Amino acid sequence: MATIDKLNVSLVLANIAQLLKIKGDNRYKIEAYGQASHKIKQFPADLNELAAEEGLTALDGIGSGIAE
Repeated sequence: MATIDKLNVSLVLANIAQLLKIKGDNRYKIEAYGQASHKIKQFPADLNELAAEEGLTALDGIGSGIAE
């Protein structure tokens, strides 16, 4: 299994939020990606363990669309 680096995941989600904003997408979708970026970055434990045991959707505010 590949290791998940919190900083890289957070940056990817933040970049997606920025691209959606440039595209003029739904503001709620933009906010969801921005909030997911922040939650991943601030998550105190190992993201690999969470992903393996419960999945990223176990974090409040991260739905299945973002977790995939």
